[in-house]
Amino acid sequence: MKITRFGPVAIACLAGLVAGAQTAPPAATAPAPPPPAAAQSDVERFNLTARQLSGKLHRALSGNALAQMQGLQALEAEYAGDDRALEVIRTRLAQLVLPRLGDYAGAQRYADLVDGPPKNGSPSSSSGLDGYSPTGALQAIADAAGTRQVVMINEAHHVPQHRAFTLQLLAALRRKGFTYFAAETLSPDPGLAQRGYPTPETGAYIQEPLYGDLVRTALRLGYQVVPYEVDADFQTGQGIEPREREQARHLVERIFQKDPKARVLVHAGYSHILKSAASPGSQWMAAYFKESTGIDPLTVSQVGMTEHSAPEFEHPLYRWAVERGMVAEPVVLKSATGAFWSSSPGIDIAVFHPRSRYENGRPTWLRMGGLRTPLPLGDGICSQAPRCLVKARPVQEGTDAVPIDQVAAEAGKPAPALLLPEGEFIVRVEDAQGKLISERKEKVPRPPA
Repeated sequence: MKITRFGPVAIACLAGLVAGAQTAPPAATAPAPPPPAAAQSDVERFNLTARQLSGKLHRALSGNALAQMQGLQALEAEYAGDDRALEVIRTRLAQLVLPRLGDYAGAQRYADLVDGPPKNGSPSSSSGLDGYSPTGALQAIADAAGTRQVVMINEAHHVPQHRAFTLQLLAALRRKGFTYFAAETLSPDPGLAQRGYPTPETGAYIQEPLYGDLVRTALRLGYQVVPYEVDADFQTGQGIEPREREQARHLVERIFQKDPKARVLVHAGYSHILKSAASPGSQWMAAYFKESTGIDPLTVSQVGMTEHSAPEFEHPLYRWAVERGMVAEPVVLKSATGAFWSSSPGIDIAVFHPRSRYENGRPTWLRMGGLRTPLPLGDGICSQAPRCLVKARPVQEGTDAVPIDQVAAEAGKPAPALLLPEGEFIVRVEDAQGKLISERKEKVPRPPA
């Protein structure tokens, strides 16, 4: 296997959401051979196209998430036939906007349009999974954390299911003595800990409700939340090293220089958690971190063994495991000796996520093992608007809070349910221009056992 990636380059850190495309590392499942000579020119062409489109992207990404979707889809129609422009536009739809609307399937479709099918073929057997059995991923990872100081787990930016899993992992690792949570693309936010909830200024990806609730939950559980991303105006230069080295330096300076025995959960994107070199002379953040601290992080990948918009876009080993009923829940694979299966020497554990099953218009994994329950919205939620945005925030949080859940609804079609934890919430309905349609309080009971 070789590393797959989300197009020639994925958007990893979108300061202000639009100003120039910053590159993200490939989504890693295995060590890669040296990149072809054209790889850097692909990145340069992508960035050049993003800069050329920056004014239009800025205008398209204004307003609420519903307006952003409509703006980007208008740009998609305008640039039909221009593959480079479409990659930039569709990357933003997949990674930024559609997840904020709860349209996880749509995000998968756009990501697969950019990335295309894998080149791994279709194995006739397990091709490496023989002798391994599935076991529940949450408990297995918590047990593996043991006395480890650092756990690094990744996500694909267009798959909020990965954020939901890390959210559940927070509680398990807190019980193990972990006290710091470091998140990629988290912006410095001096008021975050006292406020107790994220706002749109807390970070670009944090504006997606599940990522926002990941930060909110970490604060509620007593974690110190630490940003380690590079500064917004940081110049990545050539290759991956400048950003990777800077991220590792921030983790060391902001946590371990002050607390050498700190126990930390790091949530990152794609290949940042690889402990092996990307190519000769190239290292990812985790490798720089290990080199500078001597701490060997437990690295957990979610990006390789996960569903796509259609089976032909999925990794063949993932399809093989799913088709044999091995992935009814998030699982890891262990041998009879207790060794974890991983597709890469730079990764310690690979999580296999089940394909989504929908009820009330939402995937059942969003219930997060009973942490959330559906709140049906009923008919006519949009009133006279053709489309509307429905968002929920806890009553004790300000109007600037990132919603704990948010969905788009369409007139004449059943509205998807909100998925909420126990508590009292303000449910706001607005149109694409941000005009208030309705607002009400809703009390959500404790989920049934």
